[in-house]
Amino acid sequence: MKRFLVLIVLAAGIASSVAISPASAGDPSIVAQYSVGCTVLDAFGGGVSTTGIVTVYASGKVTLHCIGFGAGNGTVVNWNFGNTGDVCNVDVYGSTTNWNDRVSKSGESQLWCYTTTGGSPSSGGSGVG
Repeated sequence: MKRFLVLIVLAAGIASSVAISPASAGDPSIVAQYSVGCTVLDAFGGGVSTTGIVTVYASGKVTLHCIGFGAGNGTVVNWNFGNTGDVCNVDVYGSTTNWNDRVSKSGESQLWCYTTTGGSPSSGGSGVG
């Protein structure tokens, strides 16, 4: 019985940590927040499939944040529209040239894309490319 109770407490702790987000914490500036499939870049510019979070703010601002793990090259690499010519697709909110993908020395890729709710709909999923 004691082991069963420990498992319930552990499961409840994990569930509560996963469910907490700024939207669920009552941030009034966030009107929607949801998961999407996403593509980030590795240190060599190759695509890595992962998941990301789209956040829509009351101001009309929309962000896409994706974290993926790909090949690193021992140095920090920053990808953006200026050095790739690629746009970032933000789900149904369209594509944007306002993005940055920082790849760590070991290959952790963090992509941030910024647009507004007034963008033209995108047909290519979310992420870079």
